[in-house]
Amino acid sequence: MNHTFKHPNKYKKEVKETKYVPIRECKVGKKYRFEEHEHTIADYEYNYSYMTGTCVTNEPGPNIVFGKKEHLIEIKLDFPRPELEEYDNKLMFYFPHDDVLYDKVKVVDYE
Repeated sequence: MNHTFKHPNKYKKEVKETKYVPIRECKVGKKYRFEEHEHTIADYEYNYSYMTGTCVTNEPGPNIVFGKKEHLIEIKLDFPRPELEEYDNKLMFYFPHDDVLYDKVKVVDYE
């Protein structure tokens, strides 16, 4: 009995390209994953690298601070963290106050 095997490069490869999204462009209800990310909570740095969560808030506020409109983004993590207990397990990004810390943060569109 003869078997014919195809060379591995003959099979169709499905490579999914990583889609990075700037934190300000997160859509409410979508799931995202942080790449390497440290977040400051009550003067301490915590590591949230490769954690997943859902965007629950992304809305501009009514006030203008530092010449820019205020903007609040909240990502609720999928796994509970003790340091976020009082914040309902959410990481908060509050612009323009957090511009220096988090302006360049990008998350991965997690589908």
